[in-house]
Amino acid sequence: MTSVTQLGYLGLSVSDPDQWEQFAAHVLGLQPNGRDPDGSLFLRMDEYHHRFVIQPTGKNDLAYIGWEVATEAALEALAEQLQQAGVAVAPGTSEEAEARRVAGLIRFADPSGIPSEVFYGPLVMFDEPFHSPRPISGFKTGALGLGHLVVWVDDFDRSLHFYRELLGMRVSDFVKISPAPEVKVTVAFFHCNPRHHTIAFAKMPKTSKRLHHFMLQLQSLDDV
Repeated sequence: MTSVTQLGYLGLSVSDPDQWEQFAAHVLGLQPNGRDPDGSLFLRMDEYHHRFVIQPTGKNDLAYIGWEVATEAALEALAEQLQQAGVAVAPGTSEEAEARRVAGLIRFADPSGIPSEVFYGPLVMFDEPFHSPRPISGFKTGALGLGHLVVWVDDFDRSLHFYRELLGMRVSDFVKISPAPEVKVTVAFFHCNPRHHTIAFAKMPKTSKRLHHFMLQLQSLDDV
């Protein structure tokens, strides 16, 4: 089975990209790295050109998830793996790859319709080291990837199958939570590298948003 190796980037749809830039830079410590003609803001946290794309499309929610694989061959194998399971996979165009600053990518939707991408060959800026606007020692990424995210899904069992059997991720554990007295949900935690979990999800009734939170890991407690 071919597996994704890390959470490479996240796309967020926001209503106020300028306010988001201030928050990302001066609270989170991310480095703004320019904007595309459509207004999309890139944010760095390590040697990658970006780990976040902030899109001025106004939904204030998750826009897409970008999963990384190591090689073009792994990308092709994963595309075949998804297609064999009946998932509609669209090869990324050269323009889309350029916009994402990657060598190649594919696009598809998870069982909840969350736009998802798998890519290889990210643009790495070794000649321009990451520089945070805050006095911090940096973020813990590397083979661990961006961090993790937690999302609400429509079908828990289908999502469990999709992330485990089609993206090759492994279950870390399950936790039962009660976000309200009348609501009890099970959260599934998945990993694709040594980080405890890269994605977690639960089915939550009557929610209009997909993204619950994302996590960034800093190098030291003083940074926090």
